[in-house]
Amino acid sequence: MKVTKFGLAEQCEPEPGWLRRSLCNEQEISIEHFVKPPGHTSPPH
Repeated sequence: MKVTKFGLAEQCEPEPGWLRRSLCNEQEISIEHFVKPPGHTSPPH
């Protein structure tokens, strides 16, 4: 499994005020770090 250091991770803004970094993207696992605006909630998954 290839893991990317946080500071070198590919990042994007999927919605205004959001930040997503991809820390690992393999066929069987993916690890992402999200920063979301205050007050945002995510549905259970």
